[in-house]
Amino acid sequence: MAYDLIALLKSGVTPLYLAPQAGVSESPFRRLCRRFGADILVSEFVSAAGIVQNSKRSRDYLRFDEAERPIGIQIFGADPVLMGDAAAFVAEVFSPDFIDINFG
Repeated sequence: MAYDLIALLKSGVTPLYLAPQAGVSESPFRRLCRRFGADILVSEFVSAAGIVQNSKRSRDYLRFDEAERPIGIQIFGADPVLMGDAAAFVAEVFSPDFIDINFG
């Protein structure tokens, strides 16, 4: 199911986001937060290098259940080319509703 995040934001309703939290924002926690009112979920941050290198740990962090939609995947890194490659891979393979870029 597709979610129109722009329409939600324009509706005047302020959605409650679950912020990405390393070591915390795994799927069971996200689903629990959804049950208690989170409108939009975000994964914990995932290394762009780990994504491009096809790390098992990174793949595990990228997985989500359809019940978690709308959901964003946060990727982090410092190399713009690597970040672009990782974002393209995530969009194609996992199809989150949005990608949150963290160059921090």
